[in-house]
Amino acid sequence: MSKKMYVVIISALIIMISLTYQGTYSYFSATVEGTGNRENNQSSGLADTLSNLIITGGEDITSSTMIPGDNVTYAFSVQNPNNIDVCINLLWSNTLNTFINQQDLVYKLEKNDGTVLIESQEFPTTNSGTTSLLEGTSIKASTTENYILTVTYQNTAEDQTADMGKSFSGTIIGELGECV
Repeated sequence: MSKKMYVVIISALIIMISLTYQGTYSYFSATVEGTGNRENNQSSGLADTLSNLIITGGEDITSSTMIPGDNVTYAFSVQNPNNIDVCINLLWSNTLNTFINQQDLVYKLEKNDGTVLIESQEFPTTNSGTTSLLEGTSIKASTTENYILTVTYQNTAEDQTADMGKSFSGTIIGELGECV
């Protein structure tokens, strides 16, 4: 081979390696790591982190007047203000459940379009921390997802007078999570 051919081959290899490295670096520098609120998120090589999710209408989910067969419905939305798709976890926070037969108090979570995400799930027990509601659901960039939560006090064939006048409450919060 001639000297010119060696120079062309070596130049082409250097250009290919440079382009491959630059493309790989761009991909990994935009990959988000970590979960939690904005302060806990870190992004590799990015100066900014993801904005917090905006949840409206999910606070103060409560009732103390239910009788067997009743249900209460709450509508709430989760906004992704980021310019990339994210996966989120929805959590129950600071729940209170004074029902003795806790299996009689269940909830259903669905999207506004009627897609059922969770059905007949037992309402969480009293907890000052957080409990999982929905894990790893995706929300597209710069969009808002609307949800409907229905809490039902199931009417059973058993005596339910011990739970008359009992109450439940909780708040729905969100955090960035991993897609499932």
